[in-house]
Amino acid sequence: MKIAVDLRSLETPTGKRGIGYYNKNIFKELFLKSHPKLDFSLFTFPKSKLRKEFKIGSGDRFISVPALFWPKRGLRRLDPFFSIFWKGILNSTKPDLLHLPFVFDVYHLSIPENIKTIITIYDIIPLLFPKQYFQNRKAEDWYRQRFSEIKKVAKIITISKASKKDIIKILKIPEEKVEVIYGGIDEKFKIIEDEKVTEILNKYKITHPYILTISTHSFHKNIPRIFQAFKEYIISKEDDKLSLVVVCKLTTNEEKDWKRQLRELDIEKRVVLTNFVEDNDLSAIYNGAEVFLFPSLYEGLGLPVLEAMACGVPVITSNASSLPEVGGDGAKYVNPENVTEIKNAISEILENKDLKSVMIKRGFEHTKKFSWKKAAKETLKVYEDVLSS
Repeated sequence: MKIAVDLRSLETPTGKRGIGYYNKNIFKELFLKSHPKLDFSLFTFPKSKLRKEFKIGSGDRFISVPALFWPKRGLRRLDPFFSIFWKGILNSTKPDLLHLPFVFDVYHLSIPENIKTIITIYDIIPLLFPKQYFQNRKAEDWYRQRFSEIKKVAKIITISKASKKDIIKILKIPEEKVEVIYGGIDEKFKIIEDEKVTEILNKYKITHPYILTISTHSFHKNIPRIFQAFKEYIISKEDDKLSLVVVCKLTTNEEKDWKRQLRELDIEKRVVLTNFVEDNDLSAIYNGAEVFLFPSLYEGLGLPVLEAMACGVPVITSNASSLPEVGGDGAKYVNPENVTEIKNAISEILENKDLKSVMIKRGFEHTKKFSWKKAAKETLKVYEDVLSS
């Protein structure tokens, strides 16, 4: 049986976000092994770097999808024109099954009616917070139109039970059509020696002690309340040493906005905005933290919670969306809209060594439930179930 997987979204900006991280890890595991009854066709852009990144079986192959230029939001109106390339590739490869890991970055992409198709939906955050995510009605209409096609698909993969619940409720998809496949934890996230931690912290001008968070400028990351809770904690404890480290990658305007907020709170000198952090350095930054703070308003999954736990760091996260699923009994939960509750959770962990020790131990145990091998195996089973249906 022939399976086609569209990898092009991994070569757009999405490939550098959590969505890309999830897919690259699953597909690396999936393609490592030969599957005697399955042949994979992997669709990429011309001159794709993924050909060097993925090791594939003898019966599998990369196939370039022609493109005149890189997909851009302003070119959405040309979708019907570019679809000729897409339909031509599908006609020439004739897959029995098609997997579309992301349907928003590669705009000239339609869901075929004559091929069994699986799509992955990570969350529907823009539909939950439309005022914060859509610049205008045209953008919202386009987004909703993409989802209008999903009734054609054979199966939807999503990354948490919370996302599945939203997909069923808001997109009106039958429950049996949606499968949950959690992500895993990269082996680099582990306890590492103090000397290495110190070396990396010096590289980013981070000093002990510090609270760590990972964030983007997106509304659902809840950064204003994180800033406020940190300020209230250091004032209430008269703490002149603790800092807040924010691992992030910001545009110039986004950085200006955050620095404005920090100046208004008078904590600019107590907060480190790392901007770009190399992948291999992140584990050390986790390791050095006193606590990991991740009180998002919403997450599709929230892998940083697991990464922090694997590095031996106690976690404070939200009692909302998927975060209780990913945190299990290893995290401290707060109402993400309640700054006082976030501040009190910080205080409780930093001032109670016994609690901190228990949370670290529980976190380690909880992470054992998640792996990329398991995720790849579950993805393969979805393929096989759809092919046999």
